[in-house]
Amino acid sequence: MWSKTRKALYDRLAPSLQGRVIYDVQSYQHLKCRCGTCADNDKQFLIILDKEDKNTIAGAGAFFHDWVFQCGLAGKLKEEGRYTKERLDNQMFYHTGLMLFSKVMPRVHQYLNVVGIEECLNGEDYFLYLLAIFDRRVGKRRIRQIYEAIDSEPEWIRKFILFRAQAEGIIK
Repeated sequence: MWSKTRKALYDRLAPSLQGRVIYDVQSYQHLKCRCGTCADNDKQFLIILDKEDKNTIAGAGAFFHDWVFQCGLAGKLKEEGRYTKERLDNQMFYHTGLMLFSKVMPRVHQYLNVVGIEECLNGEDYFLYLLAIFDRRVGKRRIRQIYEAIDSEPEWIRKFILFRAQAEGIIK
């Protein structure tokens, strides 16, 4: 299943990024505990840029639990009347660049099969936005617009925007 998904991701990759972006899933079998949280933590979805691991989207259940309550994000979303598990996951991804593995693969399939490119670029889901940045359907003009608005983006995603802008020759 992963090999077909990876092929579909590579088919959507912009020509300027071919051979420079690697999508990978790694599984670690060193965990003794097989509970749901730990089983999710032993897998990682990786996006590797130029053979340097720039981002790891991986399971980190305890980290997310602590982070949500330390920053009070769940409470803020409830006060605004916008609390849903999906919004909470998206806000965690926006702030940290990390997501539970069990949330990643459904979003990859959503990106490939359900959601259009405009919705990926304009929607609330930052994971879909990340995948859309590398999409061949996003041209140089749109990448330039995204690059010009880079100051409003979180630090971890700026690396991906800069990488695509450099690959397209927008910046040196």
